[in-house]
Amino acid sequence: MQLHTAAKALLAEGSSESSEEYQEIALQIRSILYNRHYLDDLISRIVSAAVSDPENRQLVLTTRPTAVHQPECHHRLVHSFNRHCFNFSKNSYAMKYGAVLANLCDLGDSGMDPEKLEDVIRSQCVGLDPSLGDIV
Repeated sequence: MQLHTAAKALLAEGSSESSEEYQEIALQIRSILYNRHYLDDLISRIVSAAVSDPENRQLVLTTRPTAVHQPECHHRLVHSFNRHCFNFSKNSYAMKYGAVLANLCDLGDSGMDPEKLEDVIRSQCVGLDPSLGDIV
């Protein structure tokens, strides 16, 4: 269930906080928010492991590029993230982090080494099951 759908159901007329349905929807919302926080933290850990300078880390996390300047690198990172972390097509919330992957590729004069970045992604996503869908 998507967050907006769960919230809408929770706010529907006649929902009582003590009802079983209300409790189930509230639990779903907490689960969605927990998973989103987990993904936000995972992305921060990936960026921290790849970028040593705090100012550059902040730029990577907050800048929204107008174009992908290193398309081959971006392609590799998206596929690595899909294979080892979360599949973008199954987790719509993760889509917003495509920009972070593009920023990692663009960092520095000629960008960062895609192989090193893929290693960072693999190491930060050990133990995750990317086949799970719609968890964020």
